[in-house]
Amino acid sequence: MTFDLRRTGGIDTATTRPIAGLAAVVVGLGFTVASIATASPSHAAPATTTVSALSLDAAVAGPAQSSATWSGYVVTPHTPLTDVGASWKVPPVTCRVTTQQQAAVFWVGLDGWSDQTVEQAGTEAYCSGTTPVYTAWWELFPSNHITQVFSIRPGDAITASVTYRSGIYTITVKDLTNRRTSTVKARCPTTMLCKRSSAEWIAESPTYGTQKAYLPPWSPLTFTGALASAVVDQRSARISSFVNFPVVMTGLHGRQAAAGSLQGGGSGFTDSWLAST
Repeated sequence: MTFDLRRTGGIDTATTRPIAGLAAVVVGLGFTVASIATASPSHAAPATTTVSALSLDAAVAGPAQSSATWSGYVVTPHTPLTDVGASWKVPPVTCRVTTQQQAAVFWVGLDGWSDQTVEQAGTEAYCSGTTPVYTAWWELFPSNHITQVFSIRPGDAITASVTYRSGIYTITVKDLTNRRTSTVKARCPTTMLCKRSSAEWIAESPTYGTQKAYLPPWSPLTFTGALASAVVDQRSARISSFVNFPVVMTGLHGRQAAAGSLQGGGSGFTDSWLAST
């Protein structure tokens, strides 16, 4: 099963192909393994208007960056990252009467800030008319676009993580409230970079083809236990332990979403909706 919800820049082909070495396990109610399909998109990036060149292995807080589609926090250490994870509760969204596609996605991932690949897992809310629909998903972009794995509900407690060991990515999303889990294991295809040069905790306005989604209002979302680790020791550390910076989503009329200051000792923050366009 493939879905039309797409990443920044759009997907120009509907041709499907498997990810090398892909194995998937879905536990609990939801989609079966047979429903997971892949596609060949052409582009993935945060559509940044400014990009910081910070690259030191140190606890350095950089200036806020702007993006057309992302809001949250990014870390960019000098050494490749091996883990990223966080927890949050599914925020309710309000679907409005509009002719535009409406959607918001919330995720953790590796890569994506300064390269064209992203390994990620999270939750989404899209609007069917004025009715919100909530699902959990994973993605190894650009080998596949968002692949939904099971239904979720507002208020559900979610954890998501991406880990890298010996060439294998393990992408996991769990609904702790309803005891549903999806785990996917995949190698980085040879056509991708997968440098693991950044880790992200993001609220995103996705794209449908080349059209950026109308961003439905959501209740403030708080990422907790936001941790990552680098290959040097593989010990988890907080966002504040790395070179880090907040990202502000900007639209046609100014800021659409923004992350607050780091809290919880540097391992969490609240991301807030500000405007739909």
